[in-house]
Amino acid sequence: MLPLLCLTLLPYLGFALRPGLTGSLLLLVLSGLDQWFVRAVPEEPRGRAMTGLMTVQRAGMAPAGPAAQAVGVRAAVTGAGALGTLCRALALRARAERPVTESRDRADRHMTGR
Repeated sequence: MLPLLCLTLLPYLGFALRPGLTGSLLLLVLSGLDQWFVRAVPEEPRGRAMTGLMTVQRAGMAPAGPAAQAVGVRAAVTGAGALGTLCRALALRARAERPVTESRDRADRHMTGR
């Protein structure tokens, strides 16, 4: 889920191209992919997925104001896109290196026989 979540920041890289109002609005609409993320997650783990989504969004908003004051709005938004892309790459790498094990939910069901 984390790699998909990080993709919601990818459109922010487009702000490096100095888009006009229409382009900026289009990029912001594309960054609203979190709704697709929510729909893509099965119902059972959706609560955990939404918690992760909100946590990442809050963590990103905390430094946004000071960053925008220090380097300007365009650079701060583009930086958010770059950091999101980097996080996605790191999450995919961590997933590839993680040993394949049964998920916690499946293990619980196996233990209870349900």
